[in-house]
Amino acid sequence: MREYKGQISAEFVLLTGFILVVAIIIASQAGSSLELDQVMSAAKTGTIEATNDLAYNGTGNLIRFQNITFKDGKITITVYSKKRLTYNEMNYIKGKVLESIGETIGKQVTGDLVKGRYNYTVEVVNVT
Repeated sequence: MREYKGQISAEFVLLTGFILVVAIIIASQAGSSLELDQVMSAAKTGTIEATNDLAYNGTGNLIRFQNITFKDGKITITVYSKKRLTYNEMNYIKGKVLESIGETIGKQVTGDLVKGRYNYTVEVVNVT
């Protein structure tokens, strides 16, 4: 009579390896998705803070966040304003958004971008 104590079947080893590979793939996808969600949330928060700063500094301009899109690291933010925003005001919004993104993912703002999973850049579009 043979004893089979301590033996693991080849099927069990293969199944365990397959489950490990699937878990690693899912974890890597979830990690990149989490950073992007954090970045987009930070971009929206930075936009709202910046537009509030500009709207309440005595200009009498009504400024509202309208839309945000993302493509290959480029974040395009559309804001509505009663009066057309100046170049400096649009740069102020852009700077606040980049600072917010940098703080959220723990990276430095270098020039006009934040390096994370992508090189995040920001474009502000003003509609009146």
